[in-house]
Amino acid sequence: MKKNIIRLIFIFVFFMLIYNFFGYYHNIYDATLMYGYSRPLIYGKLPYVDLNIITTPLYYFYSASFLLVHDSFISFTVGNAIIGTLIFYLLFKLYDYKAYLFILLISICKLYPV
Repeated sequence: MKKNIIRLIFIFVFFMLIYNFFGYYHNIYDATLMYGYSRPLIYGKLPYVDLNIITTPLYYFYSASFLLVHDSFISFTVGNAIIGTLIFYLLFKLYDYKAYLFILLISICKLYPV
């Protein structure tokens, strides 16, 4: 049990490092747009009425819940790191140590974006 918790903490820190230092601050694509659409929700704006979005708003509400705690891009990346950690946890339960290939794939995609 303790080994699993240490593994999850390591994966969470890994995702935070990937999101913060390898691409999230350096692009103007998905992360910035998702943050930009999540931020008005904490001020009472409504999806599809006040915001021109074409996707379902579940992720925006999820991200806005972290922005309620602290309105910054770091809290937004904490929410994303939690999603990445949960995905890894589920993959580890299904595929055991092959789930580390997911970590390798994320690393390669962040270091060498298409």
